[in-house]
Amino acid sequence: MKRVLLVSEARTFGGAEVYLERLAEGIPGWSACLAVPRREALSSWADRLAARGVPVIRYDETVIGWSRLGSKDVSAPDLVHVNLPSTYDGRCGLLPWRLRALWGVPVTTSEHLTGLARSRRRLWLKRRTASRVAGVLVAQEANRKDLLAQGLPASRIQVIPHGVPDPG
Repeated sequence: MKRVLLVSEARTFGGAEVYLERLAEGIPGWSACLAVPRREALSSWADRLAARGVPVIRYDETVIGWSRLGSKDVSAPDLVHVNLPSTYDGRCGLLPWRLRALWGVPVTTSEHLTGLARSRRRLWLKRRTASRVAGVLVAQEANRKDLLAQGLPASRIQVIPHGVPDPG
């Protein structure tokens, strides 16, 4: 069975986390492990998943914390998927690069907030991230158009319509 590491970059619990939860419990032929940042807002969610038998790794949101995801305590995945619900503030967007370097396996990302206000720094980071991952997944054609307008290459963007009902 192949292994996928599903990585949350969330600040709070929301629809993106429901998406990861359902992926963790329902990808046929894959064994999923969920990596969750150490945030009070995500503690009960991570505890609930662990109680249901989903392997959960809690990491510190630092380069050192990310490096621990590549430690001997974590089984090497065949694929890493980073859920990017944020706006490329701070270090978000660097995590896919770091995980690709740690594991040497394909990394994919999901983009949820594609049409937010842009800065040159955010656009640079988003383009650099897209050039280093195996693919960027979006849920709607409008999101794909946003990313194309921001300079991401069409070959890296794939539209996969919502397979998870909107929890809102």
